[in-house]
Amino acid sequence: MRSREDETELTHSREILGAVDALVLVTDEALTLHYANQAARELLGDEVARIFSDAPWEEVPRRLSASTAGDTLALETTLIDVGGARHQVAWSIREPSLPGQARRFVCTGLDVTELRESEERYRWLSSSTIEGITIHERGVIQDVNARCSEMWGYTIEEMIGRSVLDFATEASRPIILDRIKAGLEGPYEVVGQRKDGSTFPLEIVTRHTQYRGKLARVAGLRDISERKRIEHEHAQLEARIRQAQRMEAVGILAGGVAHDFNNLLSVIMGLSDVLALSPEASPQMREDLGRIQEAANLGSRLTRELLLFARPEPAADEGVDVAACLHKVAGLIRQQARRELTLEISLPDEVWAASGRTTHVEQVLLNICINARDAMPEGGSLLLEAGNVQLQTSRAVSSGTLPAGDYVCLSVTDSGEGMDEDTLAKLFEPFYSTRRAEGRSGLGLAVVFGLVTGCGGGVQVESRPGEGTRFDVYLPRSRRRGSESAPSEPEVGQARGRTIAVVEDQPDVLGVIVRVLEMAGHRVLAASSGLEAEALFSARGDEVELLVCDVIMPGLSGPELIRRLATTYPDLPVLYISGYSDQALDLHDLTGADLLAKPFRPVDLLAKVETLLA
Repeated sequence: MRSREDETELTHSREILGAVDALVLVTDEALTLHYANQAARELLGDEVARIFSDAPWEEVPRRLSASTAGDTLALETTLIDVGGARHQVAWSIREPSLPGQARRFVCTGLDVTELRESEERYRWLSSSTIEGITIHERGVIQDVNARCSEMWGYTIEEMIGRSVLDFATEASRPIILDRIKAGLEGPYEVVGQRKDGSTFPLEIVTRHTQYRGKLARVAGLRDISERKRIEHEHAQLEARIRQAQRMEAVGILAGGVAHDFNNLLSVIMGLSDVLALSPEASPQMREDLGRIQEAANLGSRLTRELLLFARPEPAADEGVDVAACLHKVAGLIRQQARRELTLEISLPDEVWAASGRTTHVEQVLLNICINARDAMPEGGSLLLEAGNVQLQTSRAVSSGTLPAGDYVCLSVTDSGEGMDEDTLAKLFEPFYSTRRAEGRSGLGLAVVFGLVTGCGGGVQVESRPGEGTRFDVYLPRSRRRGSESAPSEPEVGQARGRTIAVVEDQPDVLGVIVRVLEMAGHRVLAASSGLEAEALFSARGDEVELLVCDVIMPGLSGPELIRRLATTYPDLPVLYISGYSDQALDLHDLTGADLLAKPFRPVDLLAKVETLLA
């Protein structure tokens, strides 16, 4: 029998258990209910014992019989209360030490419904987020979400329990470790390393948090590969914009220099030809004058490159015959090449016509071939090829990105010195040359870049030191047929004794033109400005059979002069001369006009004159 003190203590204990919010049940090994506190009865009503019929309790009697006093069993079940609501309950079952008493077990149940719902929301959010999430204590991973597993290629189980350092590159590990030791929060960037060994740029944002009662760090992990790609593209775009601005500034300067230089070359080329035709010229003098002409021709080519670089001519579709261009350029290179140079041309049975200007395609091929020739000082082989290429998707090339489409590919392959990566990176920069000591301008490949990209094409360059170089020039396929061959120039000397007016603001150039025309038997009326020419025509205009006129002159330009004269002399033939680029001349609307570009040789001038007087 219990004493009065035992009864009093039992009553007091029941009052305490009745006041707590947890569910408290007392059972024996067979799960026979001996006591249920107030919270249990309110939740489950009069049928508290029915909870033991649920499946999770089936193994409990066996486990209880095998337990000893002080052991604790854990269990989680789902209960339905008297109102039909579901509750998730976590049970702790323990046998108190009661010497001399029958075995009893105290089952304490905590309603963890809200906790489990919160955990479920966390799992849903963490699995749905585009970012990886990891929780670690002092660098040891406690939990990760599914996205984190996908990013690294490990299962969640493989990641839990390992060091966070295992998932970063060796170079990034000290950065992560220092931040963990210092307890730093906030974003930073490192490089992650996947299970397969591949790497990717990684942004980490960390915060301190409480996890299972301990201080831990939660980290948001984001693969920033796409962001880095976009940043790289933006940087490249900004670099191209800055380069374009620099090239525009240099182009303005180069255009002015080229125009003035063309005037000087016109004088040099004209007078050297005149002297060479003189009966007093000795063989030695003619040989020396020939060298002067060669130097002037090289200067002429340089000024053309300057003008093309300074003011690229607008794109056009002339239906370029690339086979003819290859053969023409090959002939020029053979004339200048050393005997040790072997030059071959390889063409398919059919090659498309290319979009662009024929003169531009020839200039591109010539510049590349000269570059190749110079790379083989001791001789070697040069292969020129052409082919049709269909790109189904865009392709990255040395000059940028080539859109999908049909292209004609012109290839130039040499067996020369080759180039390293630093040289390849600067290859298309204006005025860059590895042979500046040999007098190279460094404009050749800059002009190639401008002409090819200007018509919608691209250039791919492949080279290694000692292994030669290959240029692949992609030109858009033309929608026109190949251009007709230009008519041959008439024989010089058919027209003599005609009256020609010449208007040129540069005195030296004017003097050369007058002398050449007079030597050809023509009468020349000269004027050094548009206003002077207007006065000349007022006095002697009826005598003039042809007007040779500069385009850009101070005061009154050539085209404006012609417009003023047109009312009185509507049928007067006009030959324009100019040292400016075609694009600069477009401002003066010379569509359909006859134009002779400076510098020109006397034979070129006379051929044009005789064509217009024919």
